[in-house]
Amino acid sequence: MELKFLGTYVEELKASPARFASTYRSAALIVRDIGSSSNEEDAAFQTKFMSRADLLAAGSGERNLDAEPSLAVGHVIFVQKREGGVFPDRIGVGRAPNVDVRVPLSQVSKYHAYFSKTGNEWSVTDAGSRNGTIVQSERLGDRVPHPIADGNEIGFGPYRFVFHTPEGFQDVVKRRAGLR
Repeated sequence: MELKFLGTYVEELKASPARFASTYRSAALIVRDIGSSSNEEDAAFQTKFMSRADLLAAGSGERNLDAEPSLAVGHVIFVQKREGGVFPDRIGVGRAPNVDVRVPLSQVSKYHAYFSKTGNEWSVTDAGSRNGTIVQSERLGDRVPHPIADGNEIGFGPYRFVFHTPEGFQDVVKRRAGLR
């Protein structure tokens, strides 16, 4: 997962508006708040299959902090289906390495929630997560789709993100670049 800050996209837009417009056509989550949780704790908390070398390193107390980047306010995470992802009708969110949208934070469930799109309408559904999913300060019921719009705040556990449609993301970047 390559994480870049919103400012990086502003610079890309300024450098080549046509390339930017053709490259970034996915909905996006912009990290708004990661709360009081420690990034170091979240970076250390990973659920994945480990190789023998990984297990030996873990047993010796060594950690490879470069293996998984931690999230910070202003990071952009694209809401898109990963290649080979299951469930063609949804875009899964969680901390597991095989979800579509990976949020490697300790209080996000392995498969926390999922996004769906019908026509131009987006929705998010909590997948029975332990710490819940929130839209605009409203906690969602388990497995009940909730419509979302551009600019809505979405919470996965205690972490907050701002959801943007593909058009909304491009507009945010254009405003930041002083082009709107």
